[in-house]
Amino acid sequence: MHLFIKFNTLDAYYFIILCLHTYLALLGAATSYYAIELKSIIETYDSKKCIKAGTIKKASLR
Repeated sequence: MHLFIKFNTLDAYYFIILCLHTYLALLGAATSYYAIELKSIIETYDSKKCIKAGTIKKASLR
């Protein structure tokens, strides 16, 4: 390692926490996106099933 590149322990901890925070934020965003997509797919399927059965009441996801 070059002499002008020095990392102290606090810099290393800060970098690791920053990476971990970014990873968890991206993971949470992706998870919530897919949960919303799955919910809309289920609601669409339920509403089509209700239309085929002749019911007017819209199905709700609970």
